[in-house]
Amino acid sequence: MIDLHTHILPKLDDGSQSVEQSEQMLRRAFDEGITLAVATPHFDAQRQAPEEFLRRRKEAFESLNLTKSMPKLLLGAEVAYFSGIGQIRQLRELCIGKSKLLLLEMPFRSWSQRIVDDVLLLRRRLGVIPVLAHIERYRKVPDFADYLSQMLSQGVLTQCNAKAITDWLLRRRSLQMLEAGEICFIGTDCHNMTTRPPEMRSAERRLRKHFGDQWLQQLCERQTALLREEA
Repeated sequence: MIDLHTHILPKLDDGSQSVEQSEQMLRRAFDEGITLAVATPHFDAQRQAPEEFLRRRKEAFESLNLTKSMPKLLLGAEVAYFSGIGQIRQLRELCIGKSKLLLLEMPFRSWSQRIVDDVLLLRRRLGVIPVLAHIERYRKVPDFADYLSQMLSQGVLTQCNAKAITDWLLRRRSLQMLEAGEICFIGTDCHNMTTRPPEMRSAERRLRKHFGDQWLQQLCERQTALLREEA
């Protein structure tokens, strides 16, 4: 399984607070069947310059003692939406690995056509493919379905959290979106080993039961292809 959304690097945000905790989380992720994880620390352009963020991210990554009992780790970011985001060329440096994929956290209260146009400009102007983080969290945004449909039609992708596949309030809609191809990636959105650990196994079992082994294998192959497509 691929985990596209983690806060597993130490001392960068509200996720892992130490090298030891990060390494524990990585070992737990591997035990949960995760073979590839993406480190996506929060990035807020209003609080930090991209250069400073990239420096700190590099240092945090290099502090880890990665072993064969841990997933392969790619670097990315969870970028908070801000007005004019489509104009900032430096965002290409925050894409996942060498891919075109940029994990984007959208506003939680309301969207607008201007916000949608900003997101679409990332693709048209910068060649970046936005991946909307934890898509299940925006379901109460007014006109969510219409705005999402517009973005999906223009090549924007989405990620759901593993808990959205197992939680009885969220799983029906999440499974429908996965079946329709409206969700492309899954992430644990892990922050620690207690309240938000890197749990994927239950979601994997649910997907196998609902869709079958072949469907799950094809999903992983599509995810891998997207992650390998260079910017």
